[in-house]
Amino acid sequence: MDATKIGKRIQDTRKARGLTQSDLAAKVDITPKYLSNIECGDGIPILIVRPKAMLTKNYVNVPPEIEQEFLAAFGNYATPLGFVSDRVEASRNPSRGSDIRIRNHGKIYSVQMGELWENHFANYYFWNEPRHAYYFP
Repeated sequence: MDATKIGKRIQDTRKARGLTQSDLAAKVDITPKYLSNIECGDGIPILIVRPKAMLTKNYVNVPPEIEQEFLAAFGNYATPLGFVSDRVEASRNPSRGSDIRIRNHGKIYSVQMGELWENHFANYYFWNEPRHAYYFP
C-alpha cells in the first residue's frame, strides 16, 4: 500500500468537495493535524474500500409489519426464500441450563449485498483509526 498515493487521493477528494482539512476532520471526528498526516502519507489508517461482508448474500427475516417498506427500499436486491419454521439452538452458555428457541416472524429474504453496495454506496470510503471506524461519502 502506497500511503502517499492514498493520502493524495483523500486530499484531492476533500478539495474537490470544497472541504478544508478542519471541515473533513470534524466530519470524521479526528484532529486536523492527524488528517494532515494522513494526506502527507504519514500515519495512514487502514483503508477498506468495500467491507468483505458487502460482497456476499445476507439473509434477513422480514416481519409482515415492515415487509412493504423493506421491499420498496431493497426489493431489487432481495429474493424471497419463503417462511422458515421455528427452531431450537443449543445454548453456548452453560449457566443458561436450557436450549434457545428461535421464533421466525415473517419471510426470509436473500439480499445481494454486492449489488446493493455498488448501486448505493460505491462512493463511500471507510477507514480505521485506533478505537474508531469512520466513513465519509
